[in-house]
Amino acid sequence: MKAEIHSLWKEERGVSEVLGALLMLLIVVAMWGTIQAYHVPNWNKDVEYEHLNMVHDDMMTFKSDVEDVALSGEPKSSNIHMGVRYPNRMFLANPGPGVAGSLTSESVPISIVYTIDSPGNPTITQSYNSNRIVYEEQGTVDSPKLVYEHGVIIRDYANGYATTDKQPLIVGDNIYIPVLLGNLTASSSMETESIALKPLSLSDPITGISWVQITMQTSYPKIWKELLAGTSTAAWPVEVDIGANHITITGTAITIENGDIKKISFAEGNVTTDALYAGMIKLSTTSASESAFIIGGGTGTTGTNKLSKTATNYVAMFNAGVNDVESAVIQFISVAGTVSSFRVNMDGSPGGGQYSFVVRKNGVNTLLTCTVSGTETTGSDLSHSVLFAVGDYISIMVTPASNPTSAAMGWTALFSPSQ
Repeated sequence: MKAEIHSLWKEERGVSEVLGALLMLLIVVAMWGTIQAYHVPNWNKDVEYEHLNMVHDDMMTFKSDVEDVALSGEPKSSNIHMGVRYPNRMFLANPGPGVAGSLTSESVPISIVYTIDSPGNPTITQSYNSNRIVYEEQGTVDSPKLVYEHGVIIRDYANGYATTDKQPLIVGDNIYIPVLLGNLTASSSMETESIALKPLSLSDPITGISWVQITMQTSYPKIWKELLAGTSTAAWPVEVDIGANHITITGTAITIENGDIKKISFAEGNVTTDALYAGMIKLSTTSASESAFIIGGGTGTTGTNKLSKTATNYVAMFNAGVNDVESAVIQFISVAGTVSSFRVNMDGSPGGGQYSFVVRKNGVNTLLTCTVSGTETTGSDLSHSVLFAVGDYISIMVTPASNPTSAAMGWTALFSPSQ
């Protein structure tokens, strides 16, 4: 009898161990299911949001590249990180490898009608079919389209839209109208797309303009109404009419002697299908050229104000010092103009290494750049130029390579106010 009771006790203990193991397994499976069903989609959404912010930065760089190519006359490539891949997670499954992005272009008509102050007051029309560039992420999040239109990046949420940009069209005594000609092949990809940008030339200025009207198609009239509210040039008032799908900017001379539009330069050139061609239409209310002047800055000459041998540094304009944080040295441009003739002088050579210097606009590299290496102590870029609008900021980025000898430096450039 005792043997039977002992055997029964052993069997019950064995059953308890099995039940405990099954319970632990059920807990693990439930936890795995919760993570797979709830957390993995949310983690992937975070990946998609981070990627969308990256593409927004790409589009801002694209906008800057269009201006640089149009005004410097030098070709450039602009990259868009089209898609993103989900990270691999042990024991967890993704719904797919990631999400792709699509890039398309839409035709945006631009018409300029102007009257020349000459016998008969002839009125002439110039027309373009520019490109609006649209990026859309094909993911699971409710992400907006990112749209480049007339030099502004817009977030299109389908039921509303917004921008953090400032209007780039009316600056000082000038009106700048960016145009993108050519064909952008529609694409959908998870890789990085490189957009080739080539320059259009500027026509010889047409002078003696007494009246002009610019009409540009838009899909975002409310955005432009906010951006252009209260704008005018210093010399004459600008009337802006925002219609259902267009912007109309009209400039009328105050007097023929003082305040009329002096000249217009149009974008022109041969266009093929291998790239987007960037150009700029420029309308100026001034005729007399303003004197250019020298700008510059540097690290200073004290022992601590030298360039780093290993880290990227930033140097200010009109100031002495060097910092590894760009926001600590930026200076804002208060007059629209062109920066050119970039020169660098160092108080010692980099030895076996090298320093690269680049003028930055709004935190983005420009074409103005030079290097100093080996036994050299100076460098220059006399072939490129960069347009700065009012409110843009400037800084100089310095990047070391191959462990150069640390040294102090100074830089200068020519600043020519816009005409």
